[in-house]
Amino acid sequence: MFNKKIFGVIAAAVLCLMLCSCGVNKLDPEQFCEVKITGAEGYGQASLVKNYVELERAAAASLPSKASDFDKMGAAVYADTIEFKIVSDKTSELKNGDVIEVEVNYNKDIAKSYGFKFTKDSFKYKVKGLEEAMPLDPFEKVTIEYSGYSPKADFNVDTSACDDIVRRYVKFDYEQTKVANGDTIQIKANVSNEEALFAEGYVLACDTKDFIVSGAPEGKSIDPFEGLVLEYSGISPNAKVSFNTSDCDDFVKNNVNFNSGSKYYANGDKIKVTISYSESKASENGVVFVQEEKEYDVTGVPQYLTSDEGIDFTSLDEDFKSKMESDLSRDGFYTGATIRGKSVLLDVRSDDEYVIKSIEYVPVKKMFFSAKNSNDVSIINNHLVVWNIVITAEKTGSGSRYGTHDDIAVGKTVTATYIGESYIQNIAVNGDKSINLDEARSINSTVYYISANGIYYNSDNKNRTVDSTCEKWRSQNASQYNITITDY
Repeated sequence: MFNKKIFGVIAAAVLCLMLCSCGVNKLDPEQFCEVKITGAEGYGQASLVKNYVELERAAAASLPSKASDFDKMGAAVYADTIEFKIVSDKTSELKNGDVIEVEVNYNKDIAKSYGFKFTKDSFKYKVKGLEEAMPLDPFEKVTIEYSGYSPKADFNVDTSACDDIVRRYVKFDYEQTKVANGDTIQIKANVSNEEALFAEGYVLACDTKDFIVSGAPEGKSIDPFEGLVLEYSGISPNAKVSFNTSDCDDFVKNNVNFNSGSKYYANGDKIKVTISYSESKASENGVVFVQEEKEYDVTGVPQYLTSDEGIDFTSLDEDFKSKMESDLSRDGFYTGATIRGKSVLLDVRSDDEYVIKSIEYVPVKKMFFSAKNSNDVSIINNHLVVWNIVITAEKTGSGSRYGTHDDIAVGKTVTATYIGESYIQNIAVNGDKSINLDEARSINSTVYYISANGIYYNSDNKNRTVDSTCEKWRSQNASQYNITITDY
């Protein structure tokens, strides 16, 4: 295939020359291609040497006398594209008398346009002049020495017993590094100077040999990952991994460190675990590790909830209720509302004029918030319950601290209503869908006093309802969270 630039030069010249060529110069291909035979009798190697300079000159000289320099350059460029190729089946291990056939590949029409052609499309060359040489087996006295332990033994090609001629001219190469008894090592012999070796009267009889590994000390093969347990802490996608080696081999427990590439992991990730250890200590104990890295799938790590579907919050909501009960019964907590100048106390005190008879907690709505992009917020999710709370208190007398409450008779009851909200954030779930609160924020609750005996605390709380409380939460968080609101 012609180079485009070369073809352009040739094509331009051909158009010109086809009009003015007269006669054809016949060229003998053997004058421009030498068959070179190297080696010794029975070990000869055939190769071709093309005489580019002479072929370029012959092609240019075939042009008419009035041809331009441009035409001559085209002829020389085309001459460089002519190929000579050995087509004989046998090109090595040649002996005197063998015949090598060489084929000429060229475009005859283009050659004719330059005024030349070859007298024949191929020619034959009879091998001659090969001298006798002694075949040299470079592997005859080569031995393999082993160190370390199978199946990861090191080895060395020992040539100390080889003849001087081998040690001077032959280099042995191989690809394997660690081997086991029964493995095959292929050794290649490379001659540094074939002509010098032949001058010594030798030719390489073979250049590769397979050696079967045997006699390497057998080590104790250990899979360092057998018995290893990966333990996770934290929540996906920010879980950390640690390595429990209590069920591993004793040498592993005392001498091997396990390492992973990343700091944090999520369910579905893959962990590439590698080992580090003292090779000298392993060698001293005859220990060979059958593998030094292993990939694990991250599964079963608690992960932040993105939906409350199928999650049982019963126990958590009981904790919500307990938190509100604790808040409402703490010492000194008041409703904050006055009934004709008198506050309703929610705990029993010696000078109170009311005693709590009952507190009823009714969960009405539940809300679940899931972050649209967890990378943008610190609160990944939020489970919230809105409650109706009714407190009934009986008037027992007029306390000295507060004065007389004339409008409510002793023995009568006062009913106070509240709306409560309780929530916990960053909830995770285990693989069995049980709730995991290891990384969750503390439970929060807020109680809003609405009224007592029909008297409202203030106008804001008069308008507060369960639905308005849910709507306030929704509107404030809708841009960053997916929110569901359902009846409890």
